[in-house]
Amino acid sequence: MDIAERIYSELKSENANIWYIADKFGSKVMIKAPEISLKAILRGCRLSFIFGRDDTAETVFIHAGIKIYDDVEHPLIVTGVLRFRDEHLSLETILKNESTPLQLFNELDVCVATGKITFAKDDPQRILSWLSAIDSLYSGAFNQSAIASLDRFDESINKEHDGNTSLSINVDEIKPIISEWVIMNNHFFGEKEHYQINVDNADEGFVLESQIWYSLDSVFGNYLYKGPQIIKNGKPRELTDVLAYHELGLFLIESKTAAVFSARENKSVEKKIASIQKQIVKGIKQVVGACKALKDNYTVYDSHGEVIELNRKIIPHCIVLVSEILHSGDWTIIDKHMIDAAKKNNVFLHVMDLAEFILLLKASSGKKEVFDYNLMKRFEQWVQHRTIHMRSRLKTDSK
Repeated sequence: MDIAERIYSELKSENANIWYIADKFGSKVMIKAPEISLKAILRGCRLSFIFGRDDTAETVFIHAGIKIYDDVEHPLIVTGVLRFRDEHLSLETILKNESTPLQLFNELDVCVATGKITFAKDDPQRILSWLSAIDSLYSGAFNQSAIASLDRFDESINKEHDGNTSLSINVDEIKPIISEWVIMNNHFFGEKEHYQINVDNADEGFVLESQIWYSLDSVFGNYLYKGPQIIKNGKPRELTDVLAYHELGLFLIESKTAAVFSARENKSVEKKIASIQKQIVKGIKQVVGACKALKDNYTVYDSHGEVIELNRKIIPHCIVLVSEILHSGDWTIIDKHMIDAAKKNNVFLHVMDLAEFILLLKASSGKKEVFDYNLMKRFEQWVQHRTIHMRSRLKTDSK
């Protein structure tokens, strides 16, 4: 596997990361993160690059990561080990550059924006001193030694954040200057629809619904519908945001997104959690209501008024898909809502963020039956653990 293939594989398989790339085609920095965090960066929230040098093991490890301060007290922190020689060389080159292109990628592995980064005069020198003997730095597999060193890096970042001066390894944080933002006009074409999606679109609900539709289009094709309708009390009403099915499976999806560009102020983490939980409860009620409408034999129509024939005897997958699920705070009330709804309505109920949804699709290799099976297995795990905080993992050859 060459360097480009390795980076592409990592981009497709990892939920978030940062890559420093310098080759014959030029230099660039790539960041992959949840789109809601990328929106925060574009809106002006602080972004920092973090680095670590671990001399405590037999081999010296260099670590890199990012902090996105969409919440000052609880920034999004992404860390990793630089474990290939080309990564060390690329980082050295970029730190010496006057400026470097920046690319932002979302959960769909789509570049949503580009910019240019520069560093304050003395900031790069501190990190460059750690790279002075590149041939002595660790290069190799993501083995137990690398994992242990990464744990020490994470521990040191947490200690630094808490004001503890007794750090496990050397850690440094530098803030890049980002300019010349360009928002990408991304077009998504499917079997029946075409959407243009920009990351700064004020209709953030439309963007999330369109991303869900596009993600499913290559799997379900003509058996996928955005905003199907029923007639209730003489008036057309939306059954659910996205509907998909196959011979043995039925999927009803409600999308809920937190406003970033249209928000008047940055919310505290407590207010964010409360807002997300309120949206999830609403989404559960809506998707359960859609199931009841199917059980009551309401006719379902597509956007052209054509009848959608469904097998209503199938136990449906009811999915509430949100833009983010925070790990802090008390989520037991949501777990209870999920348990009650699944039991009372005899459905497979799922609540997840877009990154988890995309990962499950990737693990399905484009096969709708495998996607169905993966959701069933995830539901089994949820029944066992009864927590909204579940994360699937995708095995790759590079790890």
